[in-house]
Amino acid sequence: MVHLGHKLETVQDEGDHSLLTFADGKTVEADLVVGADGIKSVVRHQLFSEKGPVFSGEHAYRAVIPMDRVRGLITDDDFRMYIGRGTKVYLMPLCYRGQVSFDITARCPDSTWAPQVTKDDLLATVAGFDERPVSITRDLDMDTMNARAVYDIDPVGTWHSDSVVLVGDAAHSMLHHQGQGANPAIEDAGALADALRQADSPKAAPALYQATRKPVTDELQRISRQGWTEKEIDDIFPGQKSAVAAGQE
Repeated sequence: MVHLGHKLETVQDEGDHSLLTFADGKTVEADLVVGADGIKSVVRHQLFSEKGPVFSGEHAYRAVIPMDRVRGLITDDDFRMYIGRGTKVYLMPLCYRGQVSFDITARCPDSTWAPQVTKDDLLATVAGFDERPVSITRDLDMDTMNARAVYDIDPVGTWHSDSVVLVGDAAHSMLHHQGQGANPAIEDAGALADALRQADSPKAAPALYQATRKPVTDELQRISRQGWTEKEIDDIFPGQKSAVAAGQE
C-alpha cells in the first residue's frame, strides 16, 4: 500500500527492526526499510554517511523538444553529442514520442541547486558550436527548460544494516555524463529482490545485495565523475571526429 503525504524525519535502527518517524507525527515499524529517498537521502545521512551532495562545477540545462525542431541532426535512434571548451551538448532521440531530449552541460561556479538562467546565458554557452545546436538553443521555450547545478555523492562505505538498506541515488548518486543515473536504481531493485529470495532471512539479504551491486556502482560513479574530453570521444568512438577537426590538430 502506498501512503502519500509522508515526509520522513528520522529513522532509528533497532537491530531486528527499524522505527520511522514522519513529519505528521506518525511512526512505523518495519523489518526492513529500503531507503530510496534520493541524493539528499535522510536515511543515508542519519545512518550511513553525513557527507552531503558534491557540486561538480557544472550546470545542466535540459528541455524536451519536438523532433521537427532539431534541424536535421536526428535521422535515426542514435544519441548525438557535441563537445568543446568544457561544454557538452547532448541530443537523445525519443522516437516513440516524436521528441528529442536536448541537454547543454557547461562549467559554472554557481552551486545554487536550481540556478536562474536566461536565453542569452545559454547562447553564450554554445557560442562557436555548429550552427544547428545553436539554432535549437535560440528557439528554446525557456518556460519548459529545466536548469540544475550538477551534483553527485562520494561513494558510501556501507549501504546497509540488519534492518535498513539504501538503493538508487540514496546509495550511489552519480553525474549524468554516462547516462547511468536511473539504470543502476532499477538494477538495484532487481538485485535486492533476488537477495531477499535467496537469503535465509531479511537480516541476511542486505549484505548479499551490497556485495553484488556496490562494485558495479562504485565504478559507474568513478567513470561518470570523470566526464568526457575530446580525446576520450575519439578513443571510445573511433572515426567519429570530423576530418576537418582532425586536420586542425
